[in-house]
Amino acid sequence: MYSVVRGTVDRDAFRMTRALLFKGDWPIVIFGEGEISRQNDTVMRFERGIVQMCFWALDDMEKAQVGESLYAVPVGIKYHYPRDMWNSIDTALTRLERYILPPAEQTPVERYDRLRRNR
Repeated sequence: MYSVVRGTVDRDAFRMTRALLFKGDWPIVIFGEGEISRQNDTVMRFERGIVQMCFWALDDMEKAQVGESLYAVPVGIKYHYPRDMWNSIDTALTRLERYILPPAEQTPVERYDRLRRNR
């Protein structure tokens, strides 16, 4: 699992994604919008970077004469939270961080700010 630094040209992440798409061993899940859209009835459009990575991988496949297909399937998830969702999000992020990151003592505000910067 890795993140693309949002709003930048994150070449390392682009290269990794392109290589993974080309190799095709496993499906790749890309959360394109990365935010709460509040549009539960709408499947959000792909961002340009996601589409570009797919086209790069297709170019690589054509050059290598790989006869495989590459599918990009947009998916929408409809959900309903009857109350404020931030506690649930904080709990999920805390579990995820404990699994993938070294321990760090941060306040909830510091953690939120760090996560917002790293997107």
